[in-house]
Amino acid sequence: MPPLSVLAALDFPCHSRACARPTHRAGATIFHLSASREQLGVVCIPTAAAATEISSASRTCSSLASPLQCRRRLPGDGMAKDRISALPDGVREHLLSFLPAHEGVRTSVLARSWRDLWTRSPALHITCWGTAAKFSEFVSRLLQHRLPRPASTASWAPLDSCQFDFDADEEEELDAALLDMALVDGWIRSALRCNVQDLVIDFYHGYCTGDRLELEPGALASEHLTKIHLFGVYVCDDIDFSACPALLDLGIDTSDLVPKEIRSQSLQRLSITNCCFGAVKRTRIRAPNLLSFNLKDCLNRAPLLQRMPSLISATVQLDQCHASDQCYTGNIRGCGTCDGCVDYYGPHNDHRTCLLLNGLAEARNLELLAHPDLFIYRRDIKCCPTFWNLKTLVLTDWFVAEDFSGLIWFLQNSPILEKLTLQISEVQTDSVRTEGKFKHLEPSVVSDRLKTVEIKCREVDAMVIKILNVLAASGIPLEKINIQSSPIRSGCEFLFTQ
Repeated sequence: MPPLSVLAALDFPCHSRACARPTHRAGATIFHLSASREQLGVVCIPTAAAATEISSASRTCSSLASPLQCRRRLPGDGMAKDRISALPDGVREHLLSFLPAHEGVRTSVLARSWRDLWTRSPALHITCWGTAAKFSEFVSRLLQHRLPRPASTASWAPLDSCQFDFDADEEEELDAALLDMALVDGWIRSALRCNVQDLVIDFYHGYCTGDRLELEPGALASEHLTKIHLFGVYVCDDIDFSACPALLDLGIDTSDLVPKEIRSQSLQRLSITNCCFGAVKRTRIRAPNLLSFNLKDCLNRAPLLQRMPSLISATVQLDQCHASDQCYTGNIRGCGTCDGCVDYYGPHNDHRTCLLLNGLAEARNLELLAHPDLFIYRRDIKCCPTFWNLKTLVLTDWFVAEDFSGLIWFLQNSPILEKLTLQISEVQTDSVRTEGKFKHLEPSVVSDRLKTVEIKCREVDAMVIKILNVLAASGIPLEKINIQSSPIRSGCEFLFTQ
């Protein structure tokens, strides 16, 4: 079996250039790297651009009959100076971290001092290439070389970050869906054994669940992990990060999430975007130490949020596609019999469960975005506590329903609110239904710290006039209200002053 560096040099397609001429870019010190069958003079800087030049040189060397040809004499200039090899190892290892893993391995043919340098690069970016068999063999042996060897005298460097980039690409020869999933699971576990801190798994192959990478329970257990980003995965079992005590950041994008619970005591930042939750049962999120929370454009049942006492900022965006949490009959309050209403409050159906707002009640900065037909927020405010810490608030179309009940509730229950932003898109006037009016607030109830109210709309129409009436009746002076109108053809801004 040939060594890994030889596999890298022989199996990858070569796109070498005759010469990489000197490049000059503003704001950076750029050196000269040239490579051909007859010469190779190298000088480099620790940037991604420099890493690209190294990759080009390594492809050139791998296409030569012998790596020694990389040291040919230059006519009239003696031996070409390999000044890049004179750089400290840490700098060269940093350069290699900008390259895809197979490009980094290929640099081992540049010179003797480069032979094992790739094994100490602080980052691995593994992308698909070649056939499934060749790629699988390469990745398995690559990670085997990175594993710690207690009995070995050779120096070992842990991984700072590892990215498995298996996203489908029309230009790639290999479709990652053809890979053995058990093998992929083994690669992830091997990366964790390298003490990786930042782990990215990108396995997006369209919206079909069958093309997702199914994560097994305990697959992401490591005391060294601080950041995880999952893209295109399928999770059906509970996600318990108790085995990741250092985990601070978790991002989940375009994935299928049907666990009963996601829990972590250490997590500080959580982002869930374009994901599909269960259509019947809700996923409970327990992360009491969160500082930042984002939930955007997800399908099916919204998750049930537990209390987050340290929360600073949160954004929750629910659109019309969140069909499982809206009444199919069009009833704003829900009919109680359609699939969207049945078991809305969970298996006990106690009609007192606060799904989202109870978990967000201690946020300082909050954005609640939704279409008027979605009744989650309006139902939550019936049993939600006061937002004692809230300073900035952004509301979209949903707050106009039921005679602006959502707007009035937040004015009444946000005692230190400083800035309020109301965004109106295409809400029809008949969306404001009078099925139970809220009394206008006394001026003393509205936060005395409120400095400004921004209304963003396409045009100043009847809906905006109604909002102004509600704000005025609640004791908010007109000089604090700023209306920004942005019609399709032109934009203008109205500032109401007394």
